[in-house]
Formats: sequence, C-alpha cells, structure tokens
Amino acid sequence: LKKGLHWLGSMIDEGGQFGYDSPNSSPGGMPTLMAMGAFCMFSASDVGEMADRGMLLRLKQAFDSLKQEETHKDYYRAYFRAAALQTGKPAEHDRKLAELQNSLLVMQERSGGNAGSWSPADRWGPVGGRIYSTAVAGLTLELAAGSHDSPVSF
Repeated sequence: LKKGLHWLGSMIDEGGQFGYDSPNSSPGGMPTLMAMGAFCMFSASDVGEMADRGMLLRLKQAFDSLKQEETHKDYYRAYFRAAALQTGKPAEHDRKLAELQNSLLVMQERSGGNAGSWSPADRWGPVGGRIYSTAVAGLTLELAAGSHDSPVSF
C-alpha cells in the first residue's frame, strides 16, 4: 500500500493535477482522475507520513477548485467526486455534496416503466446500461446524503 500511494503521489504534477501514467497525462479527463486520486490520497490513514505535505496541499487546492460538473455527463466521475468530498470532510464540502445530490435527484426518472431509475445517457451508459447508471447514481447519493441532513428517496 505504501508503494502504491507513493506511486500515486508521483502522478501529481506541480499544479496538483493527476496524470494517468505520468504527471500531465490524462487521456480519460482530468476531473475524473482528480476525483479518484483525491479519494485515494485523502482516505489513506497514514498518508501524512508517506506523502509530501506540499503535494497534499496542491492536491487539496486543485480538488477544491474543480467546478461542479454536469453530473448527467458522467455518473462515474460524480461517484468519485462524492467519495473524495466525503473523505476530505471540510465544512465547505457539505455544500458541494448537497449540490451533487440535488443534481442526481433531478435526473431520476419519475414516471413510466423506468420510474426510480436513471437513464444510461452519461459517458459510460452505452456500455453499462440502465443498471450501471442507476447503481452508480444510487451509490453516489448514499455518499452525498451521508454528510448532511437531507432525505433521499429512491
């Protein structure tokens, strides 16, 4: 784990952004890599001992500066963003989690045979289908709702 976290830390550039296989290389998009990497680094119990504090500060600043993405475009990114926000725990993350939760709830289908599910219209929907979209949206809502007093209904 220490070697893995050390490697992960080596993928962060001077601006706090993650690269895919080296700093400054992200074929899948910076925001998703940032959310996934931030979640891993923030949740490591002894990350403070293994990581350069300057690197962690750059990572936190870069992550906090990410704009709220259009959730309907990538449920996968939304999940890792919620996980990183939940792990980071600063008070300002509660607002971002509530916004993420609200954006997902608005997209939930309300009527017809698919009521209660999410449309597979995001980036990965054609591969995963409605089951993927609904599962990832539900998991993201669980993370987002865990941080504040807001009822979630599926």
